[in-house]
Amino acid sequence: MNHVCRRPSIQLSSKQHVPNQKAWSLTDASSNTSTSRHRHAVFITCDENYFPYTLFLASEIAMAFPQRRFDICIIHSGEAPHHPLAAQHDLRLIPFSQQDRLDGLQTNRHLSIAAFQRIAVPEMLKDDYDRLLYLDVDIRYQRGDLHKLFEIDLSGHPVAAVLDPYQHRKMGRCMTEFKAAGLDNTRYFNSGVMLIDVKAYLEQDICERALEFAQRNDPKLSVQNDQSALNLALYDNWVELGPVWNWPACHHYISYRHFVDPCFLHYMGKRKPWNDVSGYHAAIDVNAYSRFIKTHFPERFSSLPTRHVHDKHAWKWPLLFLRQVKDYYRIRPYLTRFSEDDFELK
Repeated sequence: MNHVCRRPSIQLSSKQHVPNQKAWSLTDASSNTSTSRHRHAVFITCDENYFPYTLFLASEIAMAFPQRRFDICIIHSGEAPHHPLAAQHDLRLIPFSQQDRLDGLQTNRHLSIAAFQRIAVPEMLKDDYDRLLYLDVDIRYQRGDLHKLFEIDLSGHPVAAVLDPYQHRKMGRCMTEFKAAGLDNTRYFNSGVMLIDVKAYLEQDICERALEFAQRNDPKLSVQNDQSALNLALYDNWVELGPVWNWPACHHYISYRHFVDPCFLHYMGKRKPWNDVSGYHAAIDVNAYSRFIKTHFPERFSSLPTRHVHDKHAWKWPLLFLRQVKDYYRIRPYLTRFSEDDFELK
């Protein structure tokens, strides 16, 4: 596919670092919660542990759109994070103010309460924004006109999103959540990237409905936790974006990355570029995170695992490539549903 609007070369270099002092802190002081400048916003939710990676994503977008007509918001839980990059890139750091609505939700070491915050943020920011673009923290911006994305017509639907990888190869694959809820099978989206029409989201009571499903703590209704709740609340009531807006950066898709030319790369699964030790992720991505953490969060850099150049399982990579060549014929019907227009909807 040939696309325009490629991202500029983004260098988060040491020149931006403030020397001889700790680059960030967590204090009880108020965050940069200045009023909104625009009616559209990108937002990312995080806790203290994921703040560095959230700031990395926010900084990439800010540097790609220096004259942007949308805000970039970091919704945080716990104490207020402070970092010079937040002011440099004019980011809004907003404490999550609806924690009581998430009481009773089950979490674990791989799932923090921040994952559920995305459900309530549209209501929290309803007076500030008409459109919101939610991004998971484990995403990188590559290219694409976000201004134009914010303006697409959702035809009254609350959300636009991308089909979940579970249905890429078999688009009619049955989803456990729908079956458990007594619903007919239909499309199921990945909640890592969601374009939200705030008015429609509120009028159709999506927040309340999603939290109601999540708080049942029924394993069959919460296979994918917050994502399951959102799919149930938005059952057959969302529009589909093309795969370029939420492309999986995992081993089943490694060989397709340069053919699809994604706008957002999504590092799904437990292995992320910042904890990759075996060469699972592309060196260009691992090195970008490593440089950023070393420059702006030096106290954390020493705790990052060392990435081995030669993986003991490296012999498997040629076999994986051949497998993906064969697998292409399974995923091709999904990929060819969309034209080269990034903003086509289904």
